[in-house]
Amino acid sequence: GGAQVARIVVYSDVNVWYASSVVVDKKWQGSGIGRKIMEFILQCAQLDPSIGAVYLHVSTRNVPARTLYQSLGFTEQNHVTPEDLKVLAAEKDNHTGEVLMRLDVARAQ
Repeated sequence: GGAQVARIVVYSDVNVWYASSVVVDKKWQGSGIGRKIMEFILQCAQLDPSIGAVYLHVSTRNVPARTLYQSLGFTEQNHVTPEDLKVLAAEKDNHTGEVLMRLDVARAQ
């Protein structure tokens, strides 16, 4: 049997995706696997014309992950929009000590 090296769960709601439980095993952190997983998720989102944004939560203390997400185009949501509120209402977990990040999905012209 093999060992799990990474995991991501993506929830879909009308026109947004929420990337939950983005986890990379400590032995694999820094290897680029987290970037590859997120790039794949974003490529899939771009193929679905109904998806307008991808959201995720990340710990305020997890600087490497925040840096990765920012390098992919995610922005921290300091001013919550009505669409952000909809995502927060659907996500039942307690996100104390975390920041909500959003990426608007770009479409190839």
